Order: sequence, then structure tokens, then C-alpha cells
Amino acid sequence: LLQHPLLRDLKLQLGRNLLHQCWFPLYDKFPLLRLSLISLARVCCNGCEANKKTLVQAGILYQANSTEVESLGTDSMDMTTAPNTKHSSSGIGLLVHSLPNNLSSNSNELMAKELCKLFSVLGKFQSFAESTPQSSEQAPVVSSAHANVKEFHKHGAVERLHQLAQQCLDTHP
Repeated sequence: LLQHPLLRDLKLQLGRNLLHQCWFPLYDKFPLLRLSLISLARVCCNGCEANKKTLVQAGILYQANSTEVESLGTDSMDMTTAPNTKHSSSGIGLLVHSLPNNLSSNSNELMAKELCKLFSVLGKFQSFAESTPQSSEQAPVVSSAHANVKEFHKHGAVERLHQLAQQCLDTHP
């Protein structure tokens, strides 16, 4: 089913419009939609390298645009007192910092589970899911997984995931 041409085309169309243009603004502004948006992103990106790349690049662009807007509104920013402030509160950092600090409630556990599924999809290369180029105009499939993992690492995902894993081990010895 992952290799069906219609499914791939549908994912590419959804990714091109939804993931690139409005996914991060919706995720940022409407916290009640976050679980649904995470699930939608996971479905759109699973088996589609182009959509993985689109989502991560959209996060980088959203972060850059958010930083530009904020810097226009401030006279000067003291980077010694607030390093990486915007770095962690928009774009990819917004996803990473959406991971709950504790798993004490069912909603926190569900959010962590869905985000981990999305990180897993974005962090692996799925060459089997992409068809080979039909014409010489299309570029061959290139893995975006390494770049995605680096971007998540830059925003502190390793530390956050380690904290969650430690909590899981502590609560279920």
C-alpha cells in the first residue's frame, strides 16, 4: 500500500501545501490541534522523503521568520543573557520542546508517544517507499534523515528523549 502511486501523489500534494505553508503556524498558535497535526505530519511523511524534507525545512523557515519578526520589535538583544531563546521556541525547537517533562498524565504520555513516532519517521530513510524517477528531469531520491537528525539534535532532542526514557525506566523497573 505504501508504494501505491495515488497514495504517494496524495502525500506529495498534502506535503507541498500543508506541511510547507501552514503546519508550523497552526501548531504554534493552536495547542489543542497539536496531536492531530502531529498525526497528520507523520502520515504525510511516512514513506515520503520529499515530505520529510519539506516539514523540516518549513520548521527552519518558520523559526527564521519568527526570529526576524521578534528582532524587528526589540531594540537590542543581549545574547549573553538569552542565548538560543528563539532557537528553542519555534520551528523544530517547538516540536522538541513540546515533549512533556513528565509522563504523569495520560495526555502527556500520548503527546510523548505521538512526537516520538513523528521523530522516528523523520529520522529514518525509507528508500523502499519511493519509486524510481520516471524521467530524467526528476532527481533521484536522497536521504534527508541525517540532516533531520542533526536538526533535532541542534534543538536538544537527544537530552529530552533521554529524560523521557529515564522516566519510563524509573516507573517500570
